[in-house]
Amino acid sequence: MEPQRLYATKLYLELCNSPKTSVNLNNEAKTENIKIISIHNSKHLKPLNDNQFGHYLAGLIDGFGDFNNKQQLIIIFSSSEISLAYYLKLRIGYGQIKKVKNKNTYLFIISNKDGLIKVINLINCKLRTLNKYNQVLNNILNHHLFINFKEKIEFNLNCNNYFYNH
Repeated sequence: MEPQRLYATKLYLELCNSPKTSVNLNNEAKTENIKIISIHNSKHLKPLNDNQFGHYLAGLIDGFGDFNNKQQLIIIFSSSEISLAYYLKLRIGYGQIKKVKNKNTYLFIISNKDGLIKVINLINCKLRTLNKYNQVLNNILNHHLFINFKEKIEFNLNCNNYFYNH
């Protein structure tokens, strides 16, 4: 290893192991509190609670989801995002994942009534597109299987301008 690179590596390791040391341009050590920063990018932060997860799920549905007239929720994933589809299935507790024939695409499908009710409760007041909101109303809540549920819930769009969520 080159001497300069070796020095830089040793300096970096010293800084990481000593959170109260920094070196200025004149090579003088100063004592101050510095936050240790990893050289690796952090992985995607998963939602911590149902509210955060509901915002995250509503965003996925707004972008790549569809509530069809067969009372199903379908979210499309590329093959590189398949782990996310399995995470959703585990977190929601319902659904199945199917590969689209001859494509690098997967479908996450929820057709179970209890699964759809859980999703609707999670995304209530979190969807932002009128198209997806109307799909929930027309294809799910107006269906005779969901009449009792429709009476218990007031399903609304998210109309605020707060975008600092999952």
